[in-house]
Amino acid sequence: MTEWRRLLFYQIELLLHFFNTQLKRCSLGPMINAVSLVPCGHSLCKSCHTQNKDQNSQTGDRCYCKQQTTAAIANYSVRDGVGKLPAICAFCNLEGSMETLAVHVTECEQKPVECKDCWKKMSFEKLKEHLCPKTVLTCECGYNIQRSLMEGHKFSICPLLETPCPLGCEERLKR
Repeated sequence: MTEWRRLLFYQIELLLHFFNTQLKRCSLGPMINAVSLVPCGHSLCKSCHTQNKDQNSQTGDRCYCKQQTTAAIANYSVRDGVGKLPAICAFCNLEGSMETLAVHVTECEQKPVECKDCWKKMSFEKLKEHLCPKTVLTCECGYNIQRSLMEGHKFSICPLLETPCPLGCEERLKR
C-alpha cells in the first residue's frame, strides 16, 4: 500500500471513530448543522442544542456532559465530514452524499406528506394531482364551498344557474 493511501485510510478511520464517539448523541439524524460548545468542546447538532437550551432555560445553557456553556459555534470540520458521508434517500433510494441528500429530502417526490384539507397521507408527487373533496373552492357566484358539494350547489342553489322560463318560452333566466 502506498504511503498516501495508508495516510488517507488512517484519516478515514480517525474520522469514523470521531463520528462514532462524539456524534451519535443526535437522535434526529445526521449532524449537517453541527455546533461545538464552549468551553467543553463537545459537538452536537444545532437542533439538539436548541432543544437542550430551551429545556434548561432556568438553569442556563448546559452540554449533555452537564458543564455550563457560554457559546455554540459552527463546527465546520464535522459538518464537512458528515456532509461527505454516503447516504441513500429513505423515500426514493437516490444515492448521494449526506449534504446533497439533506437538500434532496426537502424536495423528494416520494416523500410522504398529508393533504392539508382531508389529512390523507400520500407521496408529494401524488399530492400535486390530488383533487381533495374537502378543498374549499369559490363558485363563480362568490360562494365558498367544498369541492365535493360544488356540483350540487351549481345545479340547485347557485344564483347564476339559468333555468327555463316558467311560462314556457325559449328564454333562459337566472335564478
